[in-house]
Amino acid sequence: MQPPSFRIRQHSSSDSQPPVTKRCGFTLLELVLVIGLLLVVTAVALPGIAGWQARLPLDRAVAAIQHTCLEARVLAIQTGTTHAVQLSKQKSEVYMFPTGVVKNRKRQPEFPLGQDIVTFGFLDSEGHKLTRLLFYPDGTSSSAQIAVTDENEHQTVLILDRLTGMLGLKESSTNHNGSKR
Repeated sequence: MQPPSFRIRQHSSSDSQPPVTKRCGFTLLELVLVIGLLLVVTAVALPGIAGWQARLPLDRAVAAIQHTCLEARVLAIQTGTTHAVQLSKQKSEVYMFPTGVVKNRKRQPEFPLGQDIVTFGFLDSEGHKLTRLLFYPDGTSSSAQIAVTDENEHQTVLILDRLTGMLGLKESSTNHNGSKR
């Protein structure tokens, strides 16, 4: 049995189709289309990223307050002593300490809130200012609203539930130029 024979066909001028050539690279039109699509996606995403970055200091400060309150609650339950959380407006720091501690003793701040935070404070259910929040050994706490505002007028309000001692987010708003309200 003989192997099949193959003939190589050469292109002649009588064929109607030119030979197929391999393309290496992209055409100018393809490159322009891809660059145009990337520009459109960037233009759509950029405002959202800028707004997100503007709120980072506020979100960090709120997270610091939440963490400190949670730690005070856990320590109060574990140790059986009442713990307090206090904010220092001069230094923009959050302090947590057991009550009954000598007042002159130096306290280390749990978290610096950052210089971008303009105002923050504790308010009770009637709207009176509180100097500190108390967390009791039975898991309860003082009832309060914690409002944190940054220099761009973004504000977040946290609610401290009296019975559970847990923090919840009440509202998050921005100024009239921002996206949230």
